[in-house]
Amino acid sequence: MRWAVILVVAAALCGCSTLSDRSLMLDSGAFGVVPIQLNSDEYEDIAATDVTVDPNTHVVYAHSQESDLLAVVDGLTAHLVRYASVRPDGETGTAPEGLLTTNNGGKVYVRLPDYDGVPVMVHIGGEPNHVVPGDAGRVSAADAGGLPRRLLAVGEESGLFLLADRSDTGVDFQCLSTGSTDLVICPDSIGGGEFPLAMEFSPHSKRVYLLTAPDSNTTALRVYGTGGELWRREFPGGAVRSQLWVDEMDGAAYVIQKSKSVLWRFPADGSDPDIYTVDSGPTTAVMDPNTGLVYVGCQESATVTVVDTVTGLTERLELVASPVEMAIDVDAGYVFIALETGLSMAIIDTHVPDEVSMLAVGGPQLAVAIDEEYGLAYVLRTGGVLERMAY
Repeated sequence: MRWAVILVVAAALCGCSTLSDRSLMLDSGAFGVVPIQLNSDEYEDIAATDVTVDPNTHVVYAHSQESDLLAVVDGLTAHLVRYASVRPDGETGTAPEGLLTTNNGGKVYVRLPDYDGVPVMVHIGGEPNHVVPGDAGRVSAADAGGLPRRLLAVGEESGLFLLADRSDTGVDFQCLSTGSTDLVICPDSIGGGEFPLAMEFSPHSKRVYLLTAPDSNTTALRVYGTGGELWRREFPGGAVRSQLWVDEMDGAAYVIQKSKSVLWRFPADGSDPDIYTVDSGPTTAVMDPNTGLVYVGCQESATVTVVDTVTGLTERLELVASPVEMAIDVDAGYVFIALETGLSMAIIDTHVPDEVSMLAVGGPQLAVAIDEEYGLAYVLRTGGVLERMAY
């Protein structure tokens, strides 16, 4: 199968076929597309821009940084359960920065940047209609100078979180725990005015990967273990939009830089990285660890660059609109791509990685998420509608 995938990519690179020859329009009925209206007379517009699936309870949360309301959906029945405020009555402040689920009792946490003047994690209880202040604790307020803070789930099994705050002197870390502290790896604060870009945790190796910008022209990848910093690699970049993830199969770290249109692969031992050129404006990516293929969504060129990390070959797949977010179900073999404009989303069958199929969803999309256990994909589109599809 691996050789078949390589041959398909190689054939595409030699120009033997074009994308238009291999485009398909899928039957929305066959995928069981079900629209879920998130707005109501009472809540005309919750301004949802992102969607999160809790893999433990199969509850779906539609949320936004512009609103303190969450739309809570029962994913299995495709029904809107209720609207939940992430703030107790009488409290004021800005909207949540994001949602995070853990395997620790199926809890969901909302990151609030300013809760009564202090950054805090708020726990949404196991029942979707109950919202309480979180037991994750509060972290000391820091003058972030308007720069965003980063949140990391250090250990899903134990419900651990790591916060990196940009301060005047560098990067300050705070470790928050909702359970056992056995897996806590809290790096020492970093001086020199470095700006945190992204963080990731590897459950297999128990490592923390931190991407920073030491200066306006440099990006650094720092890797921490229980004994402190293990290695560090610097490369051209600066404080630019980047995406970071870790391949649990071989421990390699991957970084996408939008401004450079480059995909970096850093081996687990910190040796010299592999560099792959992708199309213009990469903003989102997913990886199939079974094949070593990385699918990079490029917003400016409205394409997907498929990178074979084994052979170094790349393939360019054209889309009808710019990709905004991607999700992959490795076992089922599907990559779901939310598109910025149009009435359809894109889907790639990883067994045929040079082919893009289209599925009608009724409007431009904002975000996509999947529930791998039940084979359900959720795409949030404009107009306050969540589309659920079964695959």
